[in-house]
Amino acid sequence: MESQNFSSRDENDVVSVIAEYFGKKPDEIAPQTSIDKDLGADSADRIELALTLSEQLDIHIPDSIAESIFDAVNVGQIVAQVSRLFKKSECA
Repeated sequence: MESQNFSSRDENDVVSVIAEYFGKKPDEIAPQTSIDKDLGADSADRIELALTLSEQLDIHIPDSIAESIFDAVNVGQIVAQVSRLFKKSECA
């Protein structure tokens, strides 16, 4: 079952990658899921997650978005930043 907390296919794709990276099911991930407390991420995980998102979703993540992933408090913030990249690519 896909998480009902994320509305678009792109958002669900991002959540699926995050869930897989942390060994969770997508329906265990909500926008308010804490990167540190709930998923146990450290700084190395955040860097690896940005690289994994880029590879798995076949998108280029610019430094500004990578920094926001590194600084994100919860999954919703990461999804919002990465989803912007999908919208930009659709407009191009």
